[in-house]
Amino acid sequence: MDLQAADIEQAQIDGLALWDEFTIDSVNCSVPAEDISLIVDWASILSNPTKAKVVIGKNYVLHKRGIEKDEDAIKEDFAVGDFFKAGVDSADIMTLLLGPVQ
Repeated sequence: MDLQAADIEQAQIDGLALWDEFTIDSVNCSVPAEDISLIVDWASILSNPTKAKVVIGKNYVLHKRGIEKDEDAIKEDFAVGDFFKAGVDSADIMTLLLGPVQ
């Protein structure tokens, strides 16, 4: 995601690509179907570009410091090979941008 450049459209495109990967990866997941359903509902905003721009833009402004902190953490995570933590930090960014899974 290119949030540092405040490129909301590119961040949305990247978010959709990430969502496609999640959907594929979750096929053989042992997480309960109810949890997968909650995540699918949560991320469905990405399929509505107009609404997603508004929500992501607003939340980026509100949570910019936290998002930038997570972006820096992701770079460090990759540098040391801690890919699990990079995933956790990426999930934090998505939660800050889209709101919590409910």
